[in-house]
Amino acid sequence: MTQAETEAHWLEVHTESVLPDAQAGPEAFSHSYRSCSISIPIVSADNNNGSSRQQPRRMGSIRVSAYLEDIGPLTEKDVAAQRNVLFLPPPPLQEQESNREELSTSPQLVVASPVREIRERSNSTSAIRAAEETKISTVPTRGPVSTENTQHNIQQDHNHELEKEVIHFKEAMERERSTWKQEQHLQQLQWKRRFAEMEKARMDELEEEWARREEERSNLLKSAQEEYQRLEQTLRKSLADLETRDRRLAIAEAALHREQEAKHDENESLQRHLKSEQHYTLSMAKKQTEAYERRIALLETQLSDAEKRAKQVEADFVEYRQQQRKLPESRLREEIAALKGSVSELEKQKLAKERECEIAESNVQTMKAQLEQMASLLTQEKKKHEARVVDELEKLRVKYIAREEKYVLDGDRDELRAIKKQLDDLKGFKLK
Repeated sequence: MTQAETEAHWLEVHTESVLPDAQAGPEAFSHSYRSCSISIPIVSADNNNGSSRQQPRRMGSIRVSAYLEDIGPLTEKDVAAQRNVLFLPPPPLQEQESNREELSTSPQLVVASPVREIRERSNSTSAIRAAEETKISTVPTRGPVSTENTQHNIQQDHNHELEKEVIHFKEAMERERSTWKQEQHLQQLQWKRRFAEMEKARMDELEEEWARREEERSNLLKSAQEEYQRLEQTLRKSLADLETRDRRLAIAEAALHREQEAKHDENESLQRHLKSEQHYTLSMAKKQTEAYERRIALLETQLSDAEKRAKQVEADFVEYRQQQRKLPESRLREEIAALKGSVSELEKQKLAKERECEIAESNVQTMKAQLEQMASLLTQEKKKHEARVVDELEKLRVKYIAREEKYVLDGDRDELRAIKKQLDDLKGFKLK
């Protein structure tokens, strides 16, 4: 304690005295008064979370102060006053019980005045020590022993009375000590009860705080799990869409390949059919042309023969007319009629031959038209074939583009699978 605190406490305790001389120094204060105090911290090691590294948390402190006072040598007046105080009759049992009940019902008063009780006990202890010292020092301080019996008897009586007083004082001190122990026990019980209540209240607060934090943590974990589930559903939906799109592309590619092969086979069969039909038509046209040419040649020979015959007939007719001029008129008429019949028949034959020639020429024209039509059909078929080849090339280009997209989708699928794996790992870690 500092000098100022010591002086203040001296004035508080010794209300009827004055401060020692300033020249005496702090020894005067320390000679008459000594005290010590200690502060005991109350800490709580909160290990509810299972962590062994958490620092203990301070909840409060208990300050214990002890005071010891030396009041100096006792005078006869002080001894008489303390004797009157010390040899008071002890309180009855009812008063002791009432005092105990008051102490148990009012723990705050008991706790609030420990300094005063300690001072009273220090005063009583000092009185006991002074009485014992006076008992020991009465014989040497009384001066030389008198030879008279009266003084010796008085001294013995006085010593006997002092011994009785000391015995009574010791008994009173024992009673007071037992009472003090009971009070200390009651105070300890009250302090334990208060500490238990404080500990229970603090534990309730800690449990409430822990429950609140646990609820916040569970809510946070629940929201995180919901977010992970939503992301997982989105990824699963994306993967399902990609797989569906992949299957559709594979099906479309297979259908396109089959259609392309079918069209290729159809084109080849159509080309073979057209080639065979064209070859057959050309061969038939050639055969018909040759037949018509032979027939035309035959008809031309027949026509030339008919013309020759007609000229021969005309020559014969001229010769016949010359001869008939020499014959009678009736015979000439008959021959003229016969010749007219032969001429008309020859004309009919000529008309028939001309008709056959016209038919042959018309057939030749028809064959030429058919040949031109076949040539145009061949040209159109070539154009169609070229257009089909262009379409096939375009389809092949689309197919390659689809394959490239498929490769890109395969890369996206791998990336999505990696993300899904990371989410599964996070879910497993949170659940642990």
